[in-house]
Amino acid sequence: MLTKEQFDGLNDLYRRIPTRTTRKVIKHLLELPVNNWQPWRREDRLARRMAAAATIAELAEDGLVATVSGGRDCDGFEVRGEVDVMPATVVEYERWFNRFCDGAEGPIWHNLERPSVAEGIERSTRDVFAEAEGY
Repeated sequence: MLTKEQFDGLNDLYRRIPTRTTRKVIKHLLELPVNNWQPWRREDRLARRMAAAATIAELAEDGLVATVSGGRDCDGFEVRGEVDVMPATVVEYERWFNRFCDGAEGPIWHNLERPSVAEGIERSTRDVFAEAEGY
């Protein structure tokens, strides 16, 4: 993890005219393993796919798996309990996840569930900002 001094030093290097040496230093610093909050952290995609495959295999029923999702958009409209059923493969799950993230306008969440459990979940909506204003 970069300390504040290292991060400030990186900013100073970036502000100067880049040379071969400063480019190497910046590249090296950006490749260091860091905390999750930093956008340039490294991600082990294979481990993520293997974990998703194990979860899907555990929750699959008749070749199907369900996702229960929700989130809030930029206007404060909140959705909970949105259920989508899909084939129980990692590829289909990743396609769904990419579409889900691409359409997000605020914080989102999702869980994988068994289809038999997910069919009992009801979708609910609310407008958080309208409630705060007393509508």
